[in-house]
Amino acid sequence: MEVKTEEGIVLETDGSTAKVRAGRHTECENCGACPGSGASVLTVQNTIDAHVGQRVLFEIRDEQSLKGAFLIFVLPLLALFAGVWLGGALFSALSLSVPVGRVAGGAVLFALSALLVRHADKKHCSALPAIVKIIG
Repeated sequence: MEVKTEEGIVLETDGSTAKVRAGRHTECENCGACPGSGASVLTVQNTIDAHVGQRVLFEIRDEQSLKGAFLIFVLPLLALFAGVWLGGALFSALSLSVPVGRVAGGAVLFALSALLVRHADKKHCSALPAIVKIIG
């Protein structure tokens, strides 16, 4: 598991999290997804009580990125396919319209997975990058 250390400035704090403006690194040069020309703003864990205006080091773990990508993109897609299959099978067993069952099953399981993603996002703040040091 690779850990990347980045440097940034705390813009605001909110309990155990903080918004940090970090300079772009080489991996961001071709993406263009971050706001601003040379910086991005990230939400990070603020377990060492950094304050607004302080320069900090924070860590981003590759494992966190992979788990987040799976949770956000793959889980809802798998739920959609499972719902289509289960809905079709259930409606077929009940001698009802299979296409309607597939649509209903896919919609229900997709919506449930979206709620699960939302709940997991709020509950598992540990997936956020974490401030590890305040720089003088």
